[in-house]
Amino acid sequence: MQFISISRLLDPSTRPHEVSDDLESFFWVLLYQVVKCRNSKGLSLEEQMRDVFDQHTEMDHNGIVTGGHGKLFCVRNGKLGERTVGTLVETPCGDVIEDLRDLFCDFYLFSEVAPDVLENTDSGGLRVRENKRKQALRVQKATRVREATTKLSSSEWILEMIKRHLSSEWDVDDDGSLHKTSVRLRIETRKR
Repeated sequence: MQFISISRLLDPSTRPHEVSDDLESFFWVLLYQVVKCRNSKGLSLEEQMRDVFDQHTEMDHNGIVTGGHGKLFCVRNGKLGERTVGTLVETPCGDVIEDLRDLFCDFYLFSEVAPDVLENTDSGGLRVRENKRKQALRVQKATRVREATTKLSSSEWILEMIKRHLSSEWDVDDDGSLHKTSVRLRIETRKR
């Protein structure tokens, strides 16, 4: 459950599995590992981890468990947001997480209300301007959702984004991990 996509958790029984679900699972695994393994400052993040990764409903009469609301709040920069990740990781991994968070935030911009019907009332111009503003916002959201959906139709955009961040300047010798590993140079010996 910890790494399943929001879409699959919100609708586990009828929604077909998509490429976007696998790409989103990568995001959740990466975020989980960063929060769990890079907390060298000893921040108390257990409750936030549970709220994001373990949030679910009780089993219904068909034995179906749903969830995803904690993750939805996370991609909207709620719990385990950009500030927390920035505290834990300063390498390009943090930038990768935030680019993925932005992508999934756009992907999950659900339209919650049907389009308003413009009506002429005594407030006249104000009402029309407000409805036009709301309509423009809906169009903007729809565009962002379409762009995110296109990016998530294959792994190409994500691989290019990761490649771009990893090719940037960063301190390879001190990545901030809790557990340091020593690099062993491979020495080849030749048989004579």
